[in-house]
Amino acid sequence: MPGISAPPYDEANLGPHVGDDPRAVAANRAALEPVFGRISWLTQAHGDEIVLADPSREPEADGLIIAPGQAGAVMVADCAPVLMAGGEGGNRLGAAVHAGRPGMMRGIAAKAARLLIAAGIDPATITCVIGPTVCGQCYEVPEDMAAEADRRYPGCRVLTRWGTPGIDIRAGIVAQLAPLGVTITQVDACTMEDDRFFSHRGSGGRTGRCAGVLAIPRHSEKVRARSNASAIPSR
Repeated sequence: MPGISAPPYDEANLGPHVGDDPRAVAANRAALEPVFGRISWLTQAHGDEIVLADPSREPEADGLIIAPGQAGAVMVADCAPVLMAGGEGGNRLGAAVHAGRPGMMRGIAAKAARLLIAAGIDPATITCVIGPTVCGQCYEVPEDMAAEADRRYPGCRVLTRWGTPGIDIRAGIVAQLAPLGVTITQVDACTMEDDRFFSHRGSGGRTGRCAGVLAIPRHSEKVRARSNASAIPSR
């Protein structure tokens, strides 16, 4: 998606909290509306709070439940956007969650999927897409942090390309979603290695924010989902 932000936020920064010109951020967000309509945004906090989508407010939370006729977005710059949708006919529902290491450890992706299931959505109809995130080979952490992640979600402790302890965020998200019987798709892209994406770690902390956006149509249209940096296969 083209945008108007100046370096180091060029070009399509969607985060209003990173030091970019607020007018540029507003213009970049507005450029998404012809595709998705009005979008619900969040003030993200690396927690596991999930709220109902409401484009008139921007609450502090890390997940959205999205009803037919609504669109919601989560911002990322190494964390994983996890977009999910399910249901049939007029009974469809979706969720968008921001899952970095803290959110992954708290099980936010599974929490969102369980909310959809509790609302009557058959898990067999739910597709969850894990978007671009920092890969395990690039996500170096202290040994005790990697060990704790692996205790909670076995298999997510890895070695980085430097031979140091690391965490595979995608593996942790898959581990919590798989027992629920949903379909899981992963976008194989590392935000530190792929220049199409903003990377907090890769930039030294000063960078913009990409977004995963999910729209649930009112009737028979297909669910729409994209990243502002590159298309995500309909999440």
